[in-house]
Amino acid sequence: MRSTRSKPGKGRPDGGGVWGLILGAVAAGILVACAVTDVAAAATVGKVKVILTPDAVVAQAARWRVDGGAWKKSGVAVGNIAPGTHTITYKSVVNWESPAATEVTVATGKTTTVSVAYTPVAASVRVILDPSPVLSEGARWKLDNGSWRVSNFKLNLITPGTHTISFRPRTGWNTPEPIEINLAAGDLQTKDAVYSLVLGQYVVLGYNDLGMHCMNQDFSELMILPPYNTIHAQVFRRGSEPRMITSGITVDYSVPGNTSSADKTNFWDYAEDLFGVSLPLDVGLTGNGLAGPMKPRKEIMDWQATGIPLTQITDAGKSNALQLAELSVKQSGTEIARTDIVVPVSWEISCNLCHEKPGVSVDTAILQAHDQMHGTNLENSKPVVCGSCHAQPPLGLAGQPGVASLSSAMHSAHAARMDQVTLANSCYACHPGVETQCLRDVHVAKGMTCVDCHGSMAEVGNPARQSWVDEPKCGDCHQRSHFTFEEPGKLYRESRGHHEVQCATCHGSPHAITPATTKPDNVQSQMVQGHSGVLDCAVCHINKPRDEFEHHL
Repeated sequence: MRSTRSKPGKGRPDGGGVWGLILGAVAAGILVACAVTDVAAAATVGKVKVILTPDAVVAQAARWRVDGGAWKKSGVAVGNIAPGTHTITYKSVVNWESPAATEVTVATGKTTTVSVAYTPVAASVRVILDPSPVLSEGARWKLDNGSWRVSNFKLNLITPGTHTISFRPRTGWNTPEPIEINLAAGDLQTKDAVYSLVLGQYVVLGYNDLGMHCMNQDFSELMILPPYNTIHAQVFRRGSEPRMITSGITVDYSVPGNTSSADKTNFWDYAEDLFGVSLPLDVGLTGNGLAGPMKPRKEIMDWQATGIPLTQITDAGKSNALQLAELSVKQSGTEIARTDIVVPVSWEISCNLCHEKPGVSVDTAILQAHDQMHGTNLENSKPVVCGSCHAQPPLGLAGQPGVASLSSAMHSAHAARMDQVTLANSCYACHPGVETQCLRDVHVAKGMTCVDCHGSMAEVGNPARQSWVDEPKCGDCHQRSHFTFEEPGKLYRESRGHHEVQCATCHGSPHAITPATTKPDNVQSQMVQGHSGVLDCAVCHINKPRDEFEHHL
């Protein structure tokens, strides 16, 4: 049987011959039609290409898009964009400011190219300068080649990167070294810098005897304590073997910004009733005012000013319990050494926490309660001196025989009653208050409280305890080979060591032993050595001793 299959080129549609010619012609027509269509499309649309900078933000996934479309990478061109105005937006990237939306005009058959830059989120820096005395003498800081700034100024809108903080030189002060900082986008860095005095042949170091002097504000009804601040100083001739100086020089004190007290308390109105003396205004019980000379005590190689009648209110009317006194040492009228020390004072004593009574003052309420409990007639004996019956050794008041000292009476009477008030530290009801907080030294920084050294309120009020004598001592806790602490029979505030240097000269006042938690109490150590803390040997010794440190007389 004859096959009906056609042979190639003999009528097969996919073969040659006539069919091949027909198919070739058809294919060519289709290709031409497609090409014409593409050309026509390209002739009616445009493209957009966006280049993003800088490279750092591109690496962090910076993207762009047209009219809310898909996000695209930098440098990519997007086609088939109808002619006209279109909006380009930019993806948010952490720590970078995105460019504002961009409007572009797309032309037919053209590629519109846009270049935009992200900007890093600006950084900020704050610089704190110490100690406070150099601030009033013009200490300043600046960033790179910018303007001089005061301490604690926050400088904003800084370009991230590496910058240099430098400091303005001041006469008589060592200038801090420049600080190089690396600011990342969005950073806020705070830097501290400390100026220190240029020490010459002499150095003066001072302290306060108690660390806090409490006083009454109103003396018209009763008096616990008068305005009575006491400061000490030691002057050293620096060298390989430093020497303490108590002659041939003068040492003067003053309290800048506090030149009067009589307009801040009524003490002088009642001084004669309280102490039997008529005092000139702004003169204290020992004859000293708010400025004047310190007196040498050659037997213990220091200088002293007692009974300074300072209040916590400055001449500007601000309350400041930790004011600074300036000590100036002069030789033949020329200043040869200086320092600043805290003269602490507070009348915050918060008797009102328990003794408020409608219709009468807090002090009258106290006197009425005393009369009721003890059969006295104090309300009709104003102004009352507590120490006239209850001994107060710091004031030289012996009290009455058989009557508890004021310290014993106050602590024992209140020990069982402090649950009436809610205080984290009940001692601050009186010593001197929750705002002032007497204890502010290295011990409180380590988590210690009043009772860790002094014992409970009941223990302090024990009648067998000698007030102002039976006090905690450093040697009760601190032990170290070849070291001695307080002198026998003396307290820290009275003791000497290291060739008769007062303990507080190097370590700071009681309750403010350096490094303290309060800036004013660290001022002196910063002034003489450039940092807070116990004084270095180099403050007095020009050449650091090679021998073992002698922590004893």
